[in-house]
Amino acid sequence: MKKTLKVLGLLVVAAALFAGCKNNADDEQKNIQDALFDPTELTVDTRTLEFSDGNWVFRFIEEEDDVLNSKQMEFKVSNNQIVTTESITYITYECMPIPEGTPEEMKEAAKELGYKIDGNTATLYKEYDYVELVRKSQTDADFQAKVRAYENDEMEIPDPEVEAYYYGTMFMVELSFGSMPAGTKTNSDKTKYYCLRTNSHDNSTSKIYIAKQ
Repeated sequence: MKKTLKVLGLLVVAAALFAGCKNNADDEQKNIQDALFDPTELTVDTRTLEFSDGNWVFRFIEEEDDVLNSKQMEFKVSNNQIVTTESITYITYECMPIPEGTPEEMKEAAKELGYKIDGNTATLYKEYDYVELVRKSQTDADFQAKVRAYENDEMEIPDPEVEAYYYGTMFMVELSFGSMPAGTKTNSDKTKYYCLRTNSHDNSTSKIYIAKQ
């Protein structure tokens, strides 16, 4: 979400607004901004994901300054492999404060992309079928052009659909390789995984939860 933050100019804001982000989802939306489970339950060190057959959930939560960025993917595993021929649900939730002086035209452009503006807070909630996004990336020339523009940092405000494809692909690659960073914890039956990542370049913190349903 660095590109979105840069465009909106979200630099220094009141910390009180961040507390509102964590409880800003509508009742009809899935709550993906909270912990998927209690990570203190996990006591086994691991560097490798081992998927058993069934339904799994991957949740990514990033907190940077006063911005909350959550992603979730719901997928099926068969023969210990992620099934990519069936629907894979991708959900994104973003909540960020808007500083005074943000141009109204930029707010309107954000609204057109699906952001909700409520006072000094912008939120986004979207659900996609990641498998359909992959197909679209292979057949839709306009979508392909948007992906290239996103990768080259040429979008004034990133298209949430393009970001869903971009981040979904990144997450799927990581999950398919099954390699986890040092400090990853799991349980004895390997149905839950958790790791904490700190990005040294901006001090943002990412929490990764993976669980069998």
